[in-house]
Amino acid sequence: MAGTDPDVKVLSFGDVVLRQSDLWLLQGPHWLNDQIIAFFFEYVAQNKFRLISDVILLLPGAISFLLANCGPTEAGLILEPLQVSSKSVILFAVNDNTDLEAAGGGSHWSLLVYYSGADTFRHYDSAPGRGSRSAATRLHRVVQKVLAPAGQECPLVHVSEMPQQENGHDCGVYVMAMADAICAHSQQMLQGAREAGSSGQSHNLFWSQADIEAWERKLGSWLTSHLVAEFRTQVLDLVSDFEKYRNIRRSSRTRTSRSSRGLL
Repeated sequence: MAGTDPDVKVLSFGDVVLRQSDLWLLQGPHWLNDQIIAFFFEYVAQNKFRLISDVILLLPGAISFLLANCGPTEAGLILEPLQVSSKSVILFAVNDNTDLEAAGGGSHWSLLVYYSGADTFRHYDSAPGRGSRSAATRLHRVVQKVLAPAGQECPLVHVSEMPQQENGHDCGVYVMAMADAICAHSQQMLQGAREAGSSGQSHNLFWSQADIEAWERKLGSWLTSHLVAEFRTQVLDLVSDFEKYRNIRRSSRTRTSRSSRGLL
């Protein structure tokens, strides 16, 4: 890893820059910030589940916060370039921050998910509280006016089957683990549809109300505190692997440049 300067850049991935201080948060036991969750969402979309990236959209906390604090017209201007009308599942990282002057504030993360096939929003919260529920409700109130079919309201369900964290700092890890699992199951569903003889196009991904509820009933069987602890370590290892890979490439380019100038 990089040195001890908390502000030193460790990794640039997509639109996200991670610094040494972000890695210290990941090493734990600490609450995760928006940068870490944004990095993981970017990785999921660009790498791990890129085969379904045209039908699934993951929005980090900064965008969710912006959407929750603007009107439907402004929200439409933000979401339209992201081609939301073609998305089957949209995931929003939700922070309970209420201070418009502190976009990086707040103390708790939860996950709001829109399933277009069932026209429903589901709120997954590992430590339900007034602040997180209010934040999800505020975001839902705005974005449903953009995402819902014309003249239709999409209900918001606070999912009671969501497993609960056993400490005060793992909420962000639960959000990443849930996002990862939803994407993984979506990819399995899409592959199953293709194998069943569908046209093979990505828009065949379809979560029905029954699919959602059946999947949620199984959450407690796998989303355990032990898995969450392992998941935190896996994300830290992922950042480390990317950092090592970038350093190797940078070193290789430097050697090539020197060789071309006759310095070696």
